[in-house]
This record gives sequence, structure tokens and C-alpha cells, in this order.
Amino acid sequence: ETASTLHDRLASMGGELLLRTLKEPLRPQEQDHQVATFCRKLTRDDGIVDPATMTAQEIDRCVRSLTPWPGVTWNGMKVLKTSLEQKPEAYALTCKDKTTLYIQTIQPPSKKPMSGADFLRGYTL
Repeated sequence: ETASTLHDRLASMGGELLLRTLKEPLRPQEQDHQVATFCRKLTRDDGIVDPATMTAQEIDRCVRSLTPWPGVTWNGMKVLKTSLEQKPEAYALTCKDKTTLYIQTIQPPSKKPMSGADFLRGYTL
């Protein structure tokens, strides 16, 4: 699941919950402060990935969770869609521990998004 599909699913659930809440309001319940945690705000730096220090699974999780905001970048390019399984028109990127990430859609600076295969044909790293 990606951040976008989760957003859409939660928006639908939220609408139903709002109707239910308006009919019978919720009763406040104190949270357990011993297990409550804080999280800082995400920044663009959170989306910078490095295949030398991250496994394919870690990068794939970043792409699914941080797209569209703050987005994932690798060598200054936006990584828009990835897979852990080989896909047609994907670029195979070797990552930490010899894992392989398949980049399906990537966007070089000042260019339109393109498939991993198109990127591989016309771009040098």
C-alpha cells in the first residue's frame, strides 16, 4: 500500500466515521502517557535514499510511504515508483546486502517522469 492509496481509503472511512460521530458523539478517553510517543515533522531530507547503505526493501518502503510528500530522491532524481519484484520496463538497482530494487518510474531533474528502462537507455550515472 502506498501513502496515496492509504489516503484515499482513510478519506472514505473518515466520512463514514464523521456521520456516525455526529449521530452519537464519542466519549473522550485518556491516553496512556507511558506508551505515547512523539514524531517530528517530515522534511525533504527524510526522502534521500542511498542504495549503498540501504537495502532494496528499505528504499521501497520509503518510496511507498513518502510519495508524494516529501518525495524520495536518489542522486538528485525523484524516485516515483519501485518494486521488489522484477517488472517490465524497470531499472534494476543493486542495493546494500546485494538486494535488488526495481525502479519503475523515475524523474531526473528538469525532465518528465520516465520508466526505469527509458532512464537506463538515456542517462549516465
